[in-house]
Amino acid sequence: MLTAKLVFVGELNYFLSEKNRNRPIYYPVTRRASIKDVIESLGPPHTEISNIVLKKDGKIKRLGFDYILKGNEEIWIYPFVPPVDISKPDELLGRKPFLKIKFVVDVNVGKLAKLLRMLGFDTAYDWRKNDNFIAEISYKESRVV
Repeated sequence: MLTAKLVFVGELNYFLSEKNRNRPIYYPVTRRASIKDVIESLGPPHTEISNIVLKKDGKIKRLGFDYILKGNEEIWIYPFVPPVDISKPDELLGRKPFLKIKFVVDVNVGKLAKLLRMLGFDTAYDWRKNDNFIAEISYKESRVV
């Protein structure tokens, strides 16, 4: 049976089961599956992944979430390391970068809205709005919650 050696780096280990932490995982390649699906099946959400690297035959290749495991390969999965520049596609593993950063703030951190505005950020805030409004405006206007 073909296996892929998966190495989760740093804080990504906190998302793994205790038996899989801080050691390589030999994942059986028994079906056609993307690396994103395999990673999430083991615990870490894809939103925590900054880089995926294939190491094979002495070569290193950066992978996207759509990469299909083939077996007999070593894959290293890296977390985001602050600070993260969300305006650079290289740091977002194929995700669409924010060209202009905009925020929406809920009532729990209302004072933050004032501070963000003082720093010049486009910040939507209305203490009377509920979570549905926050989610809707975040989606429609590409705002960071």
